[in-house]
Parts: sequence; structure tokens; C-alpha cells
Amino acid sequence: MTGPGKTGQSETGPGETGPGETGQGETGQGVKMDRFDGVAFAKAMRDRRRQLDLSTRDLARLAGISQAYVVALEGPIRPGGRPGPTPTVDVVARLAGALRRAPGDLLAAALRPNGRHVLVVSDEPWPARAAAIGSLAGPGVERWILATSEAVPPPQAMPQAMSRSAPPRRVDVERSPTAGSTTLDDRHTIDDRHTIDDRHMISVHRDHQAYQPNRVALALTDELHRLNRLPGGELLGRRLGLIFTEMPGRIATLADSAPVVAFEHVWPGVVTTAAATVGAHVEWNLCVYSVASLRALADPVGSVVDLFASHDTVWATSGRNPLTGTCAARRILEWVRPQSISASAWKSQVAALVATSAT
Repeated sequence: MTGPGKTGQSETGPGETGPGETGQGETGQGVKMDRFDGVAFAKAMRDRRRQLDLSTRDLARLAGISQAYVVALEGPIRPGGRPGPTPTVDVVARLAGALRRAPGDLLAAALRPNGRHVLVVSDEPWPARAAAIGSLAGPGVERWILATSEAVPPPQAMPQAMSRSAPPRRVDVERSPTAGSTTLDDRHTIDDRHTIDDRHMISVHRDHQAYQPNRVALALTDELHRLNRLPGGELLGRRLGLIFTEMPGRIATLADSAPVVAFEHVWPGVVTTAAATVGAHVEWNLCVYSVASLRALADPVGSVVDLFASHDTVWATSGRNPLTGTCAARRILEWVRPQSISASAWKSQVAALVATSAT
């Protein structure tokens, strides 16, 4: 049986895996491991092979694997490249021996740390949030992608919007504090190097209105593949920063917000897997909530504490100095203070909640 990112057919031999497979199980919840980068591995392998004046057939013979598999491993950096398979540790060792390198050195060239899953809470409109995100994320992202249903053109309009004859539409999203609506704006960017336009926008809710986690996961994979096919939208080998405003924007409109909060615990794996199907790497996985949307929940404090637990870190943006880590957690809890508790009494409770969340 095949799933997202698997091909349903394979030319692999013993100890080899097919495209999109890892050769070993996914890590458990809360365990952070490096992610295999097929593009970096392909480049390291090809460069060393050429340095030794070996053909793909020579390398396959020396490593005891099929030539087709060697070609597939180098596929991501070939013309019209596509995501290749992920070799097992045994195959890496055989290739390293054939290439006269230590297995650890060859593997180290292809490992990247998993992207950070960040809870972003803000009491300011989108342009200011975008600037804060750009300053906190730093320069590592090669392609920013924004998930927001209202700002994405319908599928039938996409070819015209993406045509090379027309410049890409520069878009920023300002989210209403109540209904989660968005408006388009031409004036702002993530940072000096990145502008959100049609080639950087997706929707994981375009084809369904009800909140269904399984369909959201499949839609994310489909949308990344759609972007990957657009002129100028290629994602293979790119370091991505993904900003999700759709689900957080909907949370206040749901009768039961618990499924959204619970889904955040598995969301990093969903995003990483979807990106891997187009050969991309996730640097940042940002889930952006407005203060108003959190206050509108049935249990704002309980939901916020649960969101703390499901994210690697938290950011709070308000004004010129965005906060991170425990300082951000304190600010967010101050924003959702129950009306029945005074600010002074809440301060001590915030300290206890932050300490509990950090353990």
C-alpha cells in the first residue's frame, strides 16, 4: 500500500528504500532528530564520485547496489530533478566505502536539524507580525510560504495569476481579531529579501469548510506539489519557512477548538513529511494566533498551556521588541488573563504556569 510521498513501485534492491521512505521508523513525540537532506547527499556523493573519476555504474559495482539506485540517489541534482530515495545506514556505509570516505562523514553532509515548530501570538496586525517573524527567524530561509485560505486565488485563476507575462502579486495578510478574515495589501514583506506573492501562498482549507485533520494533512502535501509545479515556485532542495494562519484563524469560529489544539502535537511531523515529498527542508514551522482568537476560546488558559507543550518555543509580538521563550510565554498568559482574577494575583499564577510548561 502506498501513501503520500511513496511511489507504489520500486527498482530498489536489498537494503534500499523507495522515494520518500526513510528506512527506519519515525521518531516518537517529543524526540528531535536530524532530517535526511537528499539534495545535500546527492551533491556530496556525486562530487566525490567525480573526484575519483567513477561512473554511476562503477560506483554501483563497488558498493554492491544497482546502478538504477545510484542514479536515483543523484536524481535531486540532475536536470528536472525530483526527490530521491533515502538510503539505509547499510547502503550509506557501502557507498562510503566505495567512495573512500568514512560513513559518518558522508552522512553528516546530508543531515539537517528538524525545523522549529513555533507558536506565534500577536496583538498587532499582519504587516507588523511579518516584520517580527523576519527579524526572529533570521536569514536561513530560502522560501517563505503563507497558508491562508482567503488570500489564495481559486485553482482556475492560478495559471493566469502565475503567468510569466504578469509580475507576481505582492500580498500581505491582515487578520481580523474576531472572524479570522484577511485583506490583501501591497506594501509589506517578510524582510528585505522575501516578498509573499502568489508563488508563496497555499490553502489547506480551500476544498473543505469543516475542520478535518486528515484532510488538512493531505491538502498541505497537495498544495506544496502545486507550488512546486508553478514557474518560479520550485521547492526542491529549498529551506522553507511556513507560516500557518488558517487553522489558528479558524479556531475562534469552531464550536470545539480541542481538535485544533490537539493536532498541533503532531503537526511538526505532518509538515516535515509534506515538505519531504517535494524534496524541501523545513527551517521554520510557524503557527500564528491572534490574541483575540485565543481569548475567544472556551478555556483560553488551558488551551495556551497545551499549545506551549506542543511547540518547540513561543514568540510574542507586540510593538518593536518581540519576545521569545519564557518571556513570550509570560506575555501570552498575561494577554489571556481571566477577567475574574486581578492582574497582581494572576502574576504569581503565570510564574507557576510558565515553570510547569518548561518542565
